Amino acid sequence: MAFGSCLDIDHYSINNDTMGEQMARINDIVAAMRHNPCDVRFADLVKVCTHYFGEARHNKTSHLVYKTPWEGNPRVNIQKGKSGKAKVYQVRQVLEAIDKLEDSNES
Repeated sequence: MAFGSCLDIDHYSINNDTMGEQMARINDIVAAMRHNPCDVRFADLVKVCTHYFGEARHNKTSHLVYKTPWEGNPRVNIQKGKSGKAKVYQVRQVLEAIDKLEDSNES
């Protein structure tokens, strides 16, 4: 049993490090989005939205729709722009939604 417990602890540590690295990567992407919303890869925007809002709902269109936890217009809607980039106005909307989410978590 003691040997198995050590394996579980090692497994937990590895998973914990991986999650920490993923969070650091998300933070790096968000910082880059804030610095230059005109040059954001769509794939990076999807990673950020999935992290903050969960899996997207697909409507059999090019749009990905993410649910947000507040009332009113409770979704974030994104779609790929030219050359694999995210659309600038959608990057700004995602940043506003992240700020609102973080503000509500601090309250």
